[in-house]
Amino acid sequence: MEKDGAFTEKLNSLFEYDLVCMGRKDRQQFAASRQNIKGGSSISISMQPTSDAELQRMVLMPQVTTTLVNDLVEQARHLEWLEREAKRQQAKQARYKLRSALLPVVFPCWGEGVPGEE
Repeated sequence: MEKDGAFTEKLNSLFEYDLVCMGRKDRQQFAASRQNIKGGSSISISMQPTSDAELQRMVLMPQVTTTLVNDLVEQARHLEWLEREAKRQQAKQARYKLRSALLPVVFPCWGEGVPGEE
């Protein structure tokens, strides 16, 4: 849960945890990991720019397979694509609005006599 710019999560104090953080900003991938975190403790972690290979080395643990890491990288790439697609859709919508505004000016008779156009 995020509160005041910090993420908090209640963890069971009977277990030790391994933490992996991934993020993207301006097409740059960032990651950090910390192992053997005791439940109930508080930590601060800073993410550093990483490549796909560094990310795979960072999270290479017996319980984490290469397939899982590749899936995480692929998901990050998909999120990047979604950001680009949203920007493309916004630009497309802006062009459509401009076209709709210019159409009656450039072609003043457009729509006259066309059924369904008022």
